[in-house]
Amino acid sequence: MVSDAARTILLRQTSGAFLALWSLFLWWLFVMLTHSAWSCGDCVAKSLGVSAIVGLGLNANGYAASNANSVAEYVKNGPFSVARFFLIPFCVASYSAIANVKKDMFTYLFPKDGPEPMTYSGIGVICLASLVGCALLFRHVVLLPEDVNDAKASSSSNTSLDEGIKPADHHYVSMAK
Repeated sequence: MVSDAARTILLRQTSGAFLALWSLFLWWLFVMLTHSAWSCGDCVAKSLGVSAIVGLGLNANGYAASNANSVAEYVKNGPFSVARFFLIPFCVASYSAIANVKKDMFTYLFPKDGPEPMTYSGIGVICLASLVGCALLFRHVVLLPEDVNDAKASSSSNTSLDEGIKPADHHYVSMAK
């Protein structure tokens, strides 16, 4: 149903650690859109500067820890990691900048309630929980059953050392000792 390469990527992207990152990214996006963050051009420019400096440092560290022989190979083997090392500092810097510029709209780092009965934060949390639930459902219903079927097929084709011994034989051997 799903190719092996796509399944590998989807399994990785729907693991617990990546779901946490995706949830934080979606929360950041939600807050930026609902609080007119893009109207603060200076904040975005400074966040891009922070992202470039920190992202280069993170990628240099990732390259040093990798088995890649060149920077091109490092980028080819992990384009999502390279992008993530730039995106995370940008998200952190821009969120912090917006929270500082629009202090009346935030309590510490959390958006204040809106005028509606259900707040922006409540809607955001419900959306995030729904997306995480759908991702987990997709992982367990679509992706993992193929792994279980593959494991059953490979275990039935493997020969066991105890293949000729029946359960009664095991009992008999243990009784003889």
